[in-house]
Amino acid sequence: MKLGTLLSTFAVTAMLATGAHAKNPFLTKKFWKEATIEDVQAKLDEGYSLLEKQKIGRQGLHYALRGKASIEVMRWLLEQGLPYRPEGGKGVYAELYAARYGDLELIKLFAEFGADYQVSDYMGETPQYWLSKNKKFRPGIVEYFEEIGLDFNEQNRLGITPLGAFAYNKRAMKMFELLEDKGYDPGYIDGEGRDLFMRALTSNDNVEMLEKFYNMSEDPEVADNYGYAGVLLTVADEATSEERLAFLESKGYDLTITNDRGQTALHMLMANREEEAEGYDALMKRGFDVNAVDNAGNTPLLLALSFKEPAVIETLLDAGAKPTAANDKGVTPLLAALLRGDDFTAVIDRLIAAGADLSAKDAKGGTALTYAVKGGQPIELLQKIVDAGVDLNAKDGEETTALMHAALLGKKPEVIEFLLAAGADKSIKDVFDDTAAQMAMDNAALKGSQVIAKLQ
Repeated sequence: MKLGTLLSTFAVTAMLATGAHAKNPFLTKKFWKEATIEDVQAKLDEGYSLLEKQKIGRQGLHYALRGKASIEVMRWLLEQGLPYRPEGGKGVYAELYAARYGDLELIKLFAEFGADYQVSDYMGETPQYWLSKNKKFRPGIVEYFEEIGLDFNEQNRLGITPLGAFAYNKRAMKMFELLEDKGYDPGYIDGEGRDLFMRALTSNDNVEMLEKFYNMSEDPEVADNYGYAGVLLTVADEATSEERLAFLESKGYDLTITNDRGQTALHMLMANREEEAEGYDALMKRGFDVNAVDNAGNTPLLLALSFKEPAVIETLLDAGAKPTAANDKGVTPLLAALLRGDDFTAVIDRLIAAGADLSAKDAKGGTALTYAVKGGQPIELLQKIVDAGVDLNAKDGEETTALMHAALLGKKPEVIEFLLAAGADKSIKDVFDDTAAQMAMDNAALKGSQVIAKLQ
């Protein structure tokens, strides 16, 4: 197939694939791990597109690199003219992915097809920086990058050099020592106020590397620019681990310290945006208080309810987390859970069974009903809340009733019908003098619905 024809095929299928298929296999690592050229062509024939792009700019070629597709498949993709530097995104260039996931043969293959290894992403991270994320010992890539003039002392926007970035990678001891022996700059203190040891504490479970960087540090107990030190650094980015906590203990660190918001490492672990809570068991075996409150009155359970999956919430409750503890804004675990959608039905049922007050309000007047409507909870749960005696017409901190929330942002006309049948007052106005009927007319999800007439 000619280049122009194939690219036209890519473009056409890009328009068709999104609506026709729930998930594009080209945008998964799993597909590429054992994919042959014939497999790729078959998926193209089915209407899937190699040009479909995620919000941050990744396309099929990026996933082929992440999934470690065979060199034959990679060559075929490049021979077809598949672009490896898509427009948009945040500097998501395939050259960077090649450095992270590939070997020397792949690096040279990309160069054969015109790759520019002088690129960098939105953080100023170059291919030599992305090499620090590679899980294998790749001395050949280092030598090749040196041959083409790449600078291993070049810093990213945080002031971290490629050598300094190896501190994050627990499999990179040999690569670190290789570059160290070459005399490259480890860039001790970066723009976040972190040295090699502090960076390693955020993600590196290699005790040998932790020991090396600890000994290299001028002050291993100093805090970074955010006030994080020691155990707080182990949860500052994503998750902690048994290895890092045990290392800190062996050096005499106090694991009970808090940040400037009064949060322990357990609070911070629960507050990050990862759905899981890797390292939770390692913290709990060291006696962390599951009901400790921070300066705003938040327990780890309340913080976890913002981002964590239901299994994490269940684990905290199993450990004795108080199911009714409110923070300084009057938000209880039940109210927080009601915002998480119907995936949290089991958690909500457990909180109610444990004594959560369905008629309680937060400090600004928000009720379980307003929270439940905003969270898209099922009518069966709304009925349970109404039966508990909640004020149907209570306004929350946004001066908005449950009916108004359903009219403004809701997607289910039946929720509005339920609230009206339960006695919600449709004549109430918000601070802009708008009624629920006026809000519903601005809601695209309710366009053409007969429920709008019922709000008049």
